[in-house]
Amino acid sequence: MLYKKYKVIVIEQEDWINNEENVTVKDAITSYLQKFVFTNKFENAKSFAYESFLALFTNPLLSLSNIDFDDQIVNELTGEEKCAYEKLKELKLFKSTINKFENNKNYNLIIKRGNCKNSNTGCTDGRDISNGNITITMEEGVNGNPLGFASNLLHEGIHAEIFKYVDERIKGIDPNDRKNLMYYYWLEKQKGDPRYFDANYQHQHMADKYIKPITEALRKLDNYSYTSDYYLGFAWTGLHAYGFDKYWKDGKLVKLTKEMIAEYETKSGIVKNKTKFNGDDCKKI
Repeated sequence: MLYKKYKVIVIEQEDWINNEENVTVKDAITSYLQKFVFTNKFENAKSFAYESFLALFTNPLLSLSNIDFDDQIVNELTGEEKCAYEKLKELKLFKSTINKFENNKNYNLIIKRGNCKNSNTGCTDGRDISNGNITITMEEGVNGNPLGFASNLLHEGIHAEIFKYVDERIKGIDPNDRKNLMYYYWLEKQKGDPRYFDANYQHQHMADKYIKPITEALRKLDNYSYTSDYYLGFAWTGLHAYGFDKYWKDGKLVKLTKEMIAEYETKSGIVKNKTKFNGDDCKKI
């Protein structure tokens, strides 16, 4: 049994994977593993194979459509939340957006619904990072606002990229202490590029790699219904947690005032109320 080399499985799990009803699952996971047998990515592949198998075994609502073998994502979302994620994926907006930040490829991403201790939108769990696994838990569901859910999902996806970058260099950093995580992110960036000592350059980096990608992804998801400034509020919501209150515009660093925040929130509110991505295609299962 291929999975025994990674983790011990119980008899019930082995019976399940060997059941004729689950032959397509077994074949898909086996085929995925065979691609990495003679590569240095085999250990990570075994980890992803096990997490995929475990998700399908424990949750009868999931199917192979929840497993993205190419991008190494176990999507445990169901109903409206799964639909919102799949819309991002259909337009190639999820991985392409978060990869603009660091483009880490050597980790497995697990996305699920659940409770977060210090957030009402989402949180990141890196306790199994030694096995290559990062888990994103979405606290808040669609609740009639699939565009907002998609925004939160992109925020958490980029956050996983930041955590992975730091963890590869410094162990033991809490992924959910975001200001502290960002401090170490810049610290490590400065070792490879002295430009990151400059606060202005840091803000430019966040504008190019965080604000703009999320803004444009949501605009595309909304079928380009409004100009980019109407989607900036969605992007800024996630950045506040890292301690950022400035942004780069036309070659100048501009402080984000209360008036500007109010304007962004007003515009994002208009988008939420009139969005073409309104959930009609994401009815609850």
